[in-house]
Amino acid sequence: MHSNKSQFSNWNSFLIALPSFGIGVYWALAGTFAPWIIYTQTNSATKVLALVSMGPFTGIFVQYLAGIISDRTNSKWGRRTPWILIGLLIACLSQIAWAMAPNYLVLFIVGFITYFAVNFYQGPYYTMVYEVVPEHKIGFATVFSRFMAGVGGASISYFSADIWKAGGALGASIAVALLLAIPTLLVIPFGIKEQKYTFRKQDAEKLVFKFDLFKHKSASQLFFAVLFLYLATGPISAIMTPYFVKYKGFSEETLAHALGIGGITGLITTGIL
Repeated sequence: MHSNKSQFSNWNSFLIALPSFGIGVYWALAGTFAPWIIYTQTNSATKVLALVSMGPFTGIFVQYLAGIISDRTNSKWGRRTPWILIGLLIACLSQIAWAMAPNYLVLFIVGFITYFAVNFYQGPYYTMVYEVVPEHKIGFATVFSRFMAGVGGASISYFSADIWKAGGALGASIAVALLLAIPTLLVIPFGIKEQKYTFRKQDAEKLVFKFDLFKHKSASQLFFAVLFLYLATGPISAIMTPYFVKYKGFSEETLAHALGIGGITGLITTGIL
C-alpha cells in the first residue's frame, strides 16, 4: 500500500528543506577544508585532486545505489529514514577521522568513505523530499531544498577561514560534521515521519540495475554531459582554493570571502533565472 501524500502537513515542505542546508554547508566546506587538510599530508597537487575527485566520482553511482536499496526497505521508520541516518552517521564519523589520518593513503581511504557516505545519504534524502509533502507542494519543496543548500554553502564559505584558523584540521572536521548532522537530526526522524509503506513483489521487478544507457542516444548524451560537468566543476573548484593560497599568496580570509560572495551571486542569479 502506497502512502497518501495528502495526509502530510503543509509544514513538511518547509521542514524537509532544512537538511539540505547541512548538505550545502558540507560541500562548501569540503571545497576549502578538504584540500587544506590533504595538503598537510602531501605537497602533490595531483594527489589532492585525486582525493577531492572522489566526491563527484562517488556521486555518479552511489545515489542511484542508495535509491534502489531504500526502495526495497521495509522498517517502522520508513524506507528512506534508516539509510539517511546510517549514511549521516558514517559521514560524520569519517569526516572527523580526516584530522587523525597518519598519512595520505589512510586519508584517501577515509576520504573515499566520507564522500561515499554523504552521497549515499543524499540519495534517499532528496527522494524523501518528494514523498513527505502534499502533492501540490512538491514543486515548492524541491526548489526550496535546493535554495537552502545554496544558502548553507554561501553563508559558511564566508567564514571558512575563521573556522580553520580557530580549530585547525580537527576543529574544521568537527564543524563540518556538526553542521551536516544538526539540520538533519532536527527534522528526521522525529520532525517528519514517513508513512507506512508495504513493499510489493511486483515493485521488486522494477528495481534492478540496468546498463542499457547506450541504447538511447538522448539519455546517453544527457548522462555524459552531467558526468563531465560534475567531474570538471567538482574537483577544479576544490583544487583552486588551496592553489590560490599555496601558490599565489592569497590569504585564507580573502579566499573565503571570495567564495562566500560567489555563493551569494549564484543564489541571486539562480533566483532571477
